[in-house]
Amino acid sequence: MNFADRQLIDLQAYITYLEEHNHLIRIKTEVNPVFELAGIAKKFEGGKAVLFEKVLGSSFPVLIGLYWNRDMIAQFFQNTAEQLPFVLKDEIRSWRKNPLEPVISKSGPANEVIETEIDLSKLPMPHHAEADGGRYLTSSVVIAKDPDTGVRNVSIHRMMLTAKNRMTIQLRFKEQPAPLGRAWSSDGLLQTR
Repeated sequence: MNFADRQLIDLQAYITYLEEHNHLIRIKTEVNPVFELAGIAKKFEGGKAVLFEKVLGSSFPVLIGLYWNRDMIAQFFQNTAEQLPFVLKDEIRSWRKNPLEPVISKSGPANEVIETEIDLSKLPMPHHAEADGGRYLTSSVVIAKDPDTGVRNVSIHRMMLTAKNRMTIQLRFKEQPAPLGRAWSSDGLLQTR
């Protein structure tokens, strides 16, 4: 599946695609990231993606629901919702058979804005529910590399903002490659409870 041929290469391209295919709701009024943003998003869950254009205390918009609608995801893959699990299985199998090494570049679009002082609190992370410990990113992609074997792992986790330069995640070692979890723990890179 070549998304680049269809110009689906960054988040802005997906937002444009969603809008062109009537899969996007824009919230133009300012919303509070503490409970209000998540509460509004909950009303649309499973339907169209939601773009919050103005979030209190932040200059960044928030897109929620990019992957919560199977029909919408199937359109990204130019397929049907019924065939989507099989298409994804085949794509993942192909990626596993022919993994690509990351390309490290000194410049590129990701370097257009460089922050010298890390302050993650500037990002409009929602505080979803009263019982939550704080503000969360709910579908964070973590790419990790085993320091001994070089094997990479990609997983999705909920990440909580715990300081302006720190996010906390809960890794479940049953779901992660065991050597990777042990290596992190022994090097002190991972704080465990």
